[in-house]
Amino acid sequence: MTDPTMALLDLLRKFGLQLDDDFIREGVRVLIQTLIEAEVTRRIGAERYERSVERVTQRNGYRERVYGTRVGELTLAVQVARG
Repeated sequence: MTDPTMALLDLLRKFGLQLDDDFIREGVRVLIQTLIEAEVTRRIGAERYERSVERVTQRNGYRERVYGTRVGELTLAVQVARG
């Protein structure tokens, strides 16, 4: 079975898109960062700067964490929640 990642890169190259490692790494970083933010919003029960009566937890800044991925190490800002 072919690697789906390589198949996608080959397809993009056929259309003339030359993707370097930094472009792919940044795309993966943005995707993971968005998923982290969505999970925090779900857990807290309110969007950023949104007031909610049911809310018992609040955002309390960020901490940087380094994650190893297939595209290299990524530094992500992980939301700290308190409450």
